Amino acid sequence: MSDTHPSICWIHGWAGHARVWARLTAEMPEYQHRFPSFSSVTAHQDFLPTIQAAIPPPPVVLVGWSMGGMLAIEAAAADGQVAGVVVIGGTSRFVSKDKSLGWAPVVIRRMQKTLKHDPDATLRKFLKSMFSPAEIRDDLVEPYINNILGANLLDESDFTVEGLAAGLDYLLAADVADALERLTMPVMWIHGSDDRISPVGAFEMCRGALGERSNYTFDLVPGGGHALIWSRHRYICSRIREFAAVVDG
Repeated sequence: MSDTHPSICWIHGWAGHARVWARLTAEMPEYQHRFPSFSSVTAHQDFLPTIQAAIPPPPVVLVGWSMGGMLAIEAAAADGQVAGVVVIGGTSRFVSKDKSLGWAPVVIRRMQKTLKHDPDATLRKFLKSMFSPAEIRDDLVEPYINNILGANLLDESDFTVEGLAAGLDYLLAADVADALERLTMPVMWIHGSDDRISPVGAFEMCRGALGERSNYTFDLVPGGGHALIWSRHRYICSRIREFAAVVDG
């Protein structure tokens, strides 16, 4: 094992910011942490260059949640020095005509319209969808919003309204399936069985296509929703530690 742990580059998803990772990074003080910011993004083409500019020197592990997982896959496929990739609640394509694999494009376009008129209500509805029915019954939604995101969701986000619109454009357009297939470094994909943002069908499709390859690990969390980094943070932390140790070794 090397004397230096790999750095971890934490890539949050749509409407998030670096604080979504606080519970995880607090338990991993021995690692160097990097948090890309989307605060200056105004077009969907800006997201990948923003990530690429934020990746620290090797060795580095990219950890991406939701849309951040898609960006981590793209960035790793373009950068041969990335040591490993962790995808949490990700997908290879966010939109699909098959609702078991993704959201209908019309739903994203409807969000684009409501975002212009009432961004706070749009964000609040989306954030509630990140939790499974069991997690909602356990009252995990409001503590997440209040403790991590703050009362004014837009002001506390790492996105401007233009950036949020650009993120929805990215989710409509991006297809990272080819990039995912090109990855040769270790990849760990963690997904909640009750994820309502990135349907579990998308996870199962990727596991079916890539699960036999030795560099891929697929981990399905029973009862978990989309916000595993909050609702199952200790488990996620332990899995990332195990992954980083393998990459480091």
